[in-house]
Amino acid sequence: MTKEFYQSVCFSLGLTLAVGLFQSWLHFQRGVDLYRLASFRSWFLVGDVIGLITAVLLLIYYHHKQYKATFWAGMLATVVSSVVLVYLLVATLYPILGQYYKGAILLGIITYLVYGATLVLSRASNRPWLKRTGILLVLVYGAQLVVLVWFMNAPPYPPNTKLDLIQQWLFLPERVVPVLLLLNFIDELRRSASLTVPTSLSPGLLTAKGMTVILAICSVVLGIQLLGDNYNHTHASAREIALAQPFEQGKYISPQGDTLLYRLLKPLYYDPSKRYPLVIGLPYSCRLDNIRQIDACPMAKWLATDENRKKYPAFVLVPRCPPYSGWGRGGEYSVSSFPGH
Repeated sequence: MTKEFYQSVCFSLGLTLAVGLFQSWLHFQRGVDLYRLASFRSWFLVGDVIGLITAVLLLIYYHHKQYKATFWAGMLATVVSSVVLVYLLVATLYPILGQYYKGAILLGIITYLVYGATLVLSRASNRPWLKRTGILLVLVYGAQLVVLVWFMNAPPYPPNTKLDLIQQWLFLPERVVPVLLLLNFIDELRRSASLTVPTSLSPGLLTAKGMTVILAICSVVLGIQLLGDNYNHTHASAREIALAQPFEQGKYISPQGDTLLYRLLKPLYYDPSKRYPLVIGLPYSCRLDNIRQIDACPMAKWLATDENRKKYPAFVLVPRCPPYSGWGRGGEYSVSSFPGH
């Protein structure tokens, strides 16, 4: 193994660590809402490709060191996890395929448990940092297996907030895995200090280095975009606030304790002695606040203009649907009349 190879593995592991820590930080900030951010799917895909390149470099290392059990277990874990991630990505596009997602995740967990066990029980355990990595993998994925069995009956949607919180904490020790591997390769790099760096890199290593650099740039760009999406998710813009301003805020609580937030626009020059039609505008998307559903309801925005308020005096009710859901783009209907307010 060359110094250049060890340097490439260290860079790839460092990038994996940085991406994982940023995602964990944002996960604690947003909770299950993280998965609904517009740019998260792209971020997730880039992170998976970074992880795949890192895994391939590790497999090359295991093969060179003749850690056969770890090599084959790592190969199996890499292939299975890649297939599972592709399946989960496709399932988000075609929900009907998502009925087997727990079985797929279970398969991925078991393969990583085997991979971790080989780092502890095979010749790879002669490297102290690899052995510690294996112990941590067994503990983390053993805990994930217990959690998966515990929440076996939890539906995939809506996401279970308690399960997601447990996973957030389980992801933290998993972020230590790249650190332990990094320490192993720093030690290898120190031991190989006397090796001569080749004047030309092998095509495979050169390709891996180039892809890692490109993915690092993509990670920075997508990380900034994620921060922007996170801000937009939690803050209404000045335009959205201005659109909602003419609509009074309201809240209805049913006898069963269910709460419905809504916005109500009164007729211009409202006369309590007259009867006005009631227009119910159903927004095509809603957020956590009681503001942005107006911008997602074309009929409400149209009736809220000064010209149309004069021409079509009516009560306009815009109920907020459950966050991150909607009633279809621009769906609305009207009721014949609404006596008074």
